[in-house]
Amino acid sequence: MGTVPIFMVGDRTTDYFPLGLGLMKACLQQLGSKDVRFMGVLNQSEEDTVRVAGAFGPGLWLFSNYVWNRDRNLRISSAIKALDTRNITVHGGPSLPKYPPAFQDLVRCHPHIDIGIRGEGEHTLASLVEVILGTPEWYRLEPGVLQSVAGLSFVGPDGSVQRSPDRARIEELDALPSPYLSGIFDKMEGLAWTVESNRGCPYRCAFCDWGSLTAQKIKKFHLERVKQELEWGARRRLPTLFLSDANFGIFERDIEIARFIASLRRRYGYPTDVNVTFAKNAPERVADIVKTLHRNGVFVDATLALQTTDPATLKAVGRSNIPVSRYEHLTELFLEEGLQPSSDLMVRLPGQTYRSFKSDIQTFLDRDMPVLIHPTLVLPNSPMASPEFMKEWNIQADDQGRVISCRSFTEEEGRRMLALRNAYFFTEFYSFFRYVMRFLQWDHQIPGSDFLEALVEDFPWFSKALRAESQPYDFAGHAAFKDLLIDIHHRSFPFYEQTKGWVLERFKIPTDSALHTVFQFNESVIPALDGIYPQRLDLAHNVAEYFTKRSGKLSTYPPARVVVTEVEAGQAAKLPFRRSARDWVWELKWSS
Repeated sequence: MGTVPIFMVGDRTTDYFPLGLGLMKACLQQLGSKDVRFMGVLNQSEEDTVRVAGAFGPGLWLFSNYVWNRDRNLRISSAIKALDTRNITVHGGPSLPKYPPAFQDLVRCHPHIDIGIRGEGEHTLASLVEVILGTPEWYRLEPGVLQSVAGLSFVGPDGSVQRSPDRARIEELDALPSPYLSGIFDKMEGLAWTVESNRGCPYRCAFCDWGSLTAQKIKKFHLERVKQELEWGARRRLPTLFLSDANFGIFERDIEIARFIASLRRRYGYPTDVNVTFAKNAPERVADIVKTLHRNGVFVDATLALQTTDPATLKAVGRSNIPVSRYEHLTELFLEEGLQPSSDLMVRLPGQTYRSFKSDIQTFLDRDMPVLIHPTLVLPNSPMASPEFMKEWNIQADDQGRVISCRSFTEEEGRRMLALRNAYFFTEFYSFFRYVMRFLQWDHQIPGSDFLEALVEDFPWFSKALRAESQPYDFAGHAAFKDLLIDIHHRSFPFYEQTKGWVLERFKIPTDSALHTVFQFNESVIPALDGIYPQRLDLAHNVAEYFTKRSGKLSTYPPARVVVTEVEAGQAAKLPFRRSARDWVWELKWSS
C-alpha cells in the first residue's frame, strides 16, 4: 500500500495555534501506524501550498472550514485535485454543511470535495484513516467502504450525495489527547492559543452554530487538563488566550478557571488578554469572572451578546428563553467595576423589521452603550440553515450566506436597515458625529436613531454611500465616502460648518453657543493630517464635563479649555488614529 502522506491546511498566519487541526493530528497519532506520514500544518500562501502538493505526490488533505477561511480552503482544494486526482480532499469544520441539500449544493459547485465530515471530527477522521490504511490502493475509496465510517458525507458514483450514519457525540472528552500536552505544537510559533474547557451549548439560537452542538448537553474536559493547557501558553509568553466555550461562566468551576488565569498573569506576565463568549443566564458569575481577570491585569471585553431586544425577533430566533433583564443586571455590574460595557446586535434577523432594528439601536443610544452591528449570516449548520426554517421564514441569502430578505422584511427594507447600520458606524466608530448626535438627543430630545435616519435619507455629502450595495457590509470602501474622508482629514472644505447648517434646517432647532461649541469640539477630535498636536481649545462651554457627567444642558456649563492630543507633541497626525480594544474609535484623545 505504501505510506499515506497527510497534509493539514491551516490559515495563512502563524499568529495562533490551530486547535482543531491539532486535535485531529493527536487522535491520528494514537493509531500508531507507521504507514502514516504527517506533513505538518501548512500556514502558507495558496500558491506555496499547491507547490507542496506537487512536490510530495498524492496524499490525504485535511481542511477545517470556518467563515474566515472557507473560500481559501476551497480554492486550494480545487487546485490540488486538479494537480493530481489521487489526492483525497477531506473537509470538515463549522462551515461544512450537515444538511443534505446544502451539502449537495456545495459539491455541485465544488466537485473537488471528496469527503465531508459532519460534527465532531476527531473519531470520525481516525476511523476514516483506519479504513484508508486497510485499502490496497488507498486513494481508491468505494462508497461501500465509506458507508462503514459513521459521520461522513460524500458523492456516490451516480453523482448523488450519500451519507453514512450519524456518529454519536464523544462522551469522554479527556480520551482526546491534547495537542498542547502531547508536544504537537512545541516547535510551532504563535501569539495566541485556544483552550476548550467544555463542548456543547444548551440554547437553540437559530442564527448560531457552535460545532454543530447547539441545543446539546454540555460535556466538560477535566479541570486539571484545562489548567495544564492554560499554563502551556502562559509559559510560552503568549499574550492572547481564546476560550472556545459557548457559555463561559455557566459552571461554578469557571470562576476557578478565571482565578487560575489570573494567577498565570501574576506568575508569568501572560496572558494579557482573554477572548471569551460569556454565559447568557449567569450574570453574577460572569461579573465575578470579569472582576477577577480585570483586577489582575488581564484585559477582557465587557461585551453583551444581546443581538436584539425585540420580543418578536427573540421569539423567531429561539432566544426568548434568555431574558433581556439578565443583560441589564450585568451591565450594572460592569459599570460598578469601571468597565465600559458594550453589546453586539445583528441586522436582518428573521422576525426583525426596519422599525424594530431602529428601536434596537435607539435602546443602546439611550444607555450610551456602544454596539457592534453584525450582518446576519446563514451559518451552514445553524438551526436557521435547516430546510424547514428557511422555508418557514422564506429566507433569501446571497452567495456568501448573508441574509437579504425574509418573511418579516423585504429586500428594500433590508437595504434601509443596512444603511442605518452604516450611518451608526460612521457616526459612532469613525466619531464624525459622535458628540453632535448625543447633544441633539440629550439637549433637544431628537432621538439618535432619527439623526442616523436623516443621514441616510438626505445628508448631502454621502447619503448615497450609506445606501450603497456594491460593498454592502463595508460602506467605507465606497468611492464617494473615501473621497469625503480624505477631504475631512485634510480640512479641504468647511465640512462641519456646512453640516451645522444642514442640522439647523433639518431639525428646526435654534442656533446658540452650545450648538456652536459641540460642533467645534466634534471637529477638533477628528484628526487633521496637517494639524499639530496637542491643540488647546478655549470653548464657550465645558464639553469634557458635559460628556462625562451626561446630565444637564450644555448651555448651563461654564467656559473651559479642552486639550486634544494623541500624537507626540509637535507632531502631525498620522493614519490610523487611536482605536479602542475592539477597533472602534478613530478620534483623538481629549481632556479638560
